[in-house]
Formats: sequence, C-alpha cells, structure tokens
Amino acid sequence: MSSISGVTTVPQVFIRGDGTGTLQLHKEGKLVEQINSLKYDYDLVVVGGGSGGLAASKEASKLGAKVAVLDFVKPTPRGTSWGLGGTCVNVGCIPKKLMHQAALLGM
Repeated sequence: MSSISGVTTVPQVFIRGDGTGTLQLHKEGKLVEQINSLKYDYDLVVVGGGSGGLAASKEASKLGAKVAVLDFVKPTPRGTSWGLGGTCVNVGCIPKKLMHQAALLGM
C-alpha cells in the first residue's frame, strides 16, 4: 500500500482504491464529506478478521452474499503486525496448539 500512497506509516485509509492523503483531508475537515459521498452495497459487514470473522464471511460469500470484512491490528512496539486471521490464528491459540502437538509427537 505504501507504494500506492507514498506513506509508510499507519493507519492508511484508501477510498475507492486510492490513498488520498486522508490525514490531511481529516485536518482540513473534508474526510467525512468524501466518505459520505460514497455508496456502499454489502449484504453483510463483518467486524473483525479473526477466525470467527473469516469463517462467517467465507460462509456468507459461499451462499452468494456480498461481504466486507473490517479488521485492524495495532503493530507491536517491535513493529510486528499481521493481516487477517487475528491473534488466535497468527500468534495465539492455533500456533500454541501446533507447537504442543509437535512436542508430543517428538517425545
């Protein structure tokens, strides 16, 4: 995304696929106006791209729904972040279970 917007910091907001300098628009009081000018047509908006949100959005999509998934991950102090999947999938319970199973099999 930074190659499109020229910005290397977060958050980056894209409107219709364009990194429009939204922080500057916000400071000028024009961001809400630009967002309100857009039309959205979704059957389902899923808040959270964790394992539950992904499962719900995938199933709804299979059933023919037009789905939007909203997700945000605050980077750690080291700058680490991940995409969809959430804590459980990326760094939490699922990796822990895999490590535990690997340890059991290695015994």
